[in-house]
Amino acid sequence: EKAVGCEHRVKQALVGRAEAETSARDELNREVQRLKESHSDQMKQLVSKMENKEREHQAQLASERLSHKKREKELIEQTNQTIEKCRSECKANIKKVNESRESSTKAIETKLTN
Repeated sequence: EKAVGCEHRVKQALVGRAEAETSARDELNREVQRLKESHSDQMKQLVSKMENKEREHQAQLASERLSHKKREKELIEQTNQTIEKCRSECKANIKKVNESRESSTKAIETKLTN
């Protein structure tokens, strides 16, 4: 009878130990799952932040390109205006030189004919 009671206590202890191990394993599995989900959420947040930074960077680059194009147009317009001004001044100078030459030629002709 003592042996049966002892055997019964051993079986109960083994069952209790198995239940404790199962409970501990289940708890560890839940913790592993929680950590996986947490890690997944953190990775999603990092990817989202990186994507946002990339969008901001692309928007900044687009803005800079637009600004450079605008400045380039302004410089081209200024250059064209300067070229046109120089052409006008050159035409006016050529006209003055031609008028002066004609005037001188007439003056010389007048002197020669007198």
